[in-house]
Amino acid sequence: TCALPIWKPLKNMSVQSKIYGWQGPYVKTEAANQFKRLSAVVDANIEADVRLSHLFTAWLQVNNIFNQAYQRWYQYPVVGLQIVGGIRLNFQGIK
Repeated sequence: TCALPIWKPLKNMSVQSKIYGWQGPYVKTEAANQFKRLSAVVDANIEADVRLSHLFTAWLQVNNIFNQAYQRWYQYPVVGLQIVGGIRLNFQGIK
């Protein structure tokens, strides 16, 4: 895992990317006492936050940027490119 430094292109915005890499684990197949190794993977992600006010922050996260097809666990394929976003409410900002 490698998390690159947080970049602040604007005063109220932050961007960070993370790169995960692992060599596939050995898994037992349906055949008796047979093992195989899943493929190695490099998975790159990026996320951005924009602080809209002292109460609200909008965020966007893009996972598996290269849209790789792989199995993190045997027979459980990873969804390709994923884009997720939302609004965060800061309850500490409420008085």
